[in-house]
Amino acid sequence: MLGSSLLPTSAAAPRSFQYEGYTRVVLDLPRPVAFKVLEGGSSLNVALEGISLPAESGFFDSQQLSGFRVSSSGGNSSWTLLLRKGKKPHRVFLLKDTTGKARLVVDYGTSGGPTPTASSLPPSKTVVRTNLRVVLDPGHGGTDSGMQGYVVEKELTLDVAKRVGALLEDAGVDVLFTRKTDTQLTLDYRAKQANAGTINAFVSIHVNSAPSASAQGIETYVFGRPLDMSSRSLAVKENGGGSQGEAVTKKAESLASNLIGNLLASTNLELSKSLAKKVHGKLIQSTDAVNRGVKSDYFYVIRFAHTPAILIETGFGNNAVEGPKLALDAYRDTLATSIADGILDFLKVK
Repeated sequence: MLGSSLLPTSAAAPRSFQYEGYTRVVLDLPRPVAFKVLEGGSSLNVALEGISLPAESGFFDSQQLSGFRVSSSGGNSSWTLLLRKGKKPHRVFLLKDTTGKARLVVDYGTSGGPTPTASSLPPSKTVVRTNLRVVLDPGHGGTDSGMQGYVVEKELTLDVAKRVGALLEDAGVDVLFTRKTDTQLTLDYRAKQANAGTINAFVSIHVNSAPSASAQGIETYVFGRPLDMSSRSLAVKENGGGSQGEAVTKKAESLASNLIGNLLASTNLELSKSLAKKVHGKLIQSTDAVNRGVKSDYFYVIRFAHTPAILIETGFGNNAVEGPKLALDAYRDTLATSIADGILDFLKVK
């Protein structure tokens, strides 16, 4: 039975309908186009040839799909559907009408719906490896839960990191994780992974909190002397908290002082700032979160990185508005997509 329309947000956004066991998504097109389908671990990407569509993104209230994004480059477009619970059966096909317009249809989660022609069946997945490698560091873990509010930091960071990793792998980038389970790691171990062979970027993911429940927004950090010394408490917290956090932060502060004038360190800092700006910009653009900016601080986990390294505070888990958002599956997809897009932009992967 046909359900209600889930997301009619704009002319560039797909229309979607929830059926029993599957979701149908319809993208209206001005004319028929050729398309190819690429399956990823957490997304389904439809490449549209010879047509440039307006950029658009949004969420689905669907059992199978969590959101979408539409982008264009070089006269072609990409329509990406974000999957909620992994791969399921699907069909992608094009329907033409008498006016010359067309509808691109995806039935996700069933073999039902109109039968596509043989020419519209998805081709097999082809991924071109890039020889690029990124380390993703989900903050905290094990007995170190991190902040606890509307979300538990260690759980969110691992969830978002896995989503980022799937998107990077879909683009042909090798991904290493400092942890893939609820495991407690030392800061020394995490930091050393930034230099575990040839690494092109190191990204540590965290959730913020503050004594004031009104604090909210996203901020992204590189290693270095903070311009606002009042933020030092955040470094202490992410460096382990309490007396241990104070000691680790002082150690990192001393290292930062020793690096002044080091040409290699200065070059890497500039690259880290470039990575941070690209990722941060994508996050702010897609989430409409409060922009707390790109900053520097004495975060121990990125202190020894010989590669571009950043630490992302994805939002304030104890904020009454932002905290519940961080708990949403669709919002986590948005965070992950933005982080991955920023990394790929920095690495110049199309």
